[in-house]
Amino acid sequence: MRFRDTAFSLALCALLAAPCALYASDKLGLELPPWLTAEDAYYLEGGIVNAHLSENVSLAGFRSGALQEALEGEVGNYIPCKAAALLGNAALQRAFIGASNVAFQWTAYPAFYGCEYAVIPGDGRMMAFPQASSPEHATLAEEVSEGLGDASERWPDKRFFGYLATDSHYVEGSPLHSLASNGMTYDQIQGSLAMSAQEITWVDGSVTYDEFNEMWYKTDHHWKTQGAYLAYQRLADAMGIPDDERVRSDFETLEVPLFRGTFARSGLDSDYADEVSYVPTSYFESLAVEIKGEERSPESLVHCEKYAAGNWDDDPFANHYGGFFHGDYGLMSISDPESKASGSLLIVADSYSNCMEYLFAGSFEKVYVCDPRHYDGTLDTILNEYPGVDDVLFLMRDAEFVSKETLAFLSD
Repeated sequence: MRFRDTAFSLALCALLAAPCALYASDKLGLELPPWLTAEDAYYLEGGIVNAHLSENVSLAGFRSGALQEALEGEVGNYIPCKAAALLGNAALQRAFIGASNVAFQWTAYPAFYGCEYAVIPGDGRMMAFPQASSPEHATLAEEVSEGLGDASERWPDKRFFGYLATDSHYVEGSPLHSLASNGMTYDQIQGSLAMSAQEITWVDGSVTYDEFNEMWYKTDHHWKTQGAYLAYQRLADAMGIPDDERVRSDFETLEVPLFRGTFARSGLDSDYADEVSYVPTSYFESLAVEIKGEERSPESLVHCEKYAAGNWDDDPFANHYGGFFHGDYGLMSISDPESKASGSLLIVADSYSNCMEYLFAGSFEKVYVCDPRHYDGTLDTILNEYPGVDDVLFLMRDAEFVSKETLAFLSD
């Protein structure tokens, strides 16, 4: 009994002392291996927790629970081997869930207990569980639709196009689709967006589950370049871009590094991984790029040279979709000096467009790209500043299309 109590006390002291030791080493500037600290867990948790401990050291903070929450966050920043602990705990839970699957034969199950992401072993992929329809979402979709309709009426000389990109939340026919009794569907969302925006040409962005499984990343919500190219072809048809002006479907892939996206990171599962695909660099070597008013090289769109040289984030859960292509900018422009095309295109998009904007460069004199999440102005601001814009394309997935940021962007 005494030996057990002693062992338990020593283990408890070690657990309490370890965060203190890491905290002290951090303040002393000692360099420790990332795996030993909480550093390797930053990608898994979205970074360091800003605990604001000193601001909550009071009776009011204690009564409200803010002090306890801040203390928990501060201690959490100094847990030793935190990434290994998080991944190991999730793997253990998956093992128990997988063992249950022997009896129940589920085609998909949570990555760990309570997780909003699922593993689908038969397809070698992960997906997000479907989202249920809600009155709040429906109301916001209607408001965005009205904003789109009003914008098209304010600018009758522009052609407006809409493309709702498929997301794993609403892929009909997926192993998860039947698990939500009132799950949102692609047709439902697009129908709500088109309700008051009848002057906009809506291009169908729906895909079957088999197409989704082939053309979307297996560990991330973004589409592969193959999925983006399918959207490009559909939009080119709607815009009347001749076949001989279109970029060919020649795809290349990065063998390294492997990409473990949002699903894998949030699902704490490193078993699944993707290769990043892209259109060959020869298509954009001559492009002129301007980001935030500064001239940039074509490499800023697709970082082929950087990755070829091995200059990438080596964290196993690093965002190589954003790293290889580019981050999200408020406003940028792309043009091809060798193109003889006329007219300009404005793409209003989220990060789904990051791997495909340059595909349109040869068909327009200039392509502007705006992400409403990072732009301070409105649609009218851009169209007034660049009167040469002929076509306006809204291309987003539901999470960004039906959002307060997009609604504010559409205001006059």
